[in-house]
Amino acid sequence: MNFLNSIKRSNNSIEIPNEVKDSETKFNELHNEIKELAKDELKLFEKDAYYLTLNKIANQNGVNESEIWIDYYTGRLSTHTICITRLLRILGQDATVLENILVNEKNRAIEDIKRCENIMDLLNTDNIKIKNTEE
Repeated sequence: MNFLNSIKRSNNSIEIPNEVKDSETKFNELHNEIKELAKDELKLFEKDAYYLTLNKIANQNGVNESEIWIDYYTGRLSTHTICITRLLRILGQDATVLENILVNEKNRAIEDIKRCENIMDLLNTDNIKIKNTEE
């Protein structure tokens, strides 16, 4: 009987590491999925922060129709903030990344508007040149 008990014990000891490996594998897969989900949410957060800034600038310059978009993107950002904060907490990361994203997207939107203004100025000068050559 001692021989049979030793065989049973050896079989049990073999199964436990497999279960541990399965648990570790599942944990790693879940951790990677959470990382990917956090990345996806951060991308959406960046996009919505950019469009919120554009609409705020448009509203400040007299485009009243942008008010509805400001409300829309503000709501989306608050929803993303809740999700991202929880995901980052699970991953053991700090949620101050969101503040940095808001600042970066604001600066990006301002630079894009300046570039558009520069392009409009160039187009206007080209139009004036074309009109002068036609006359």
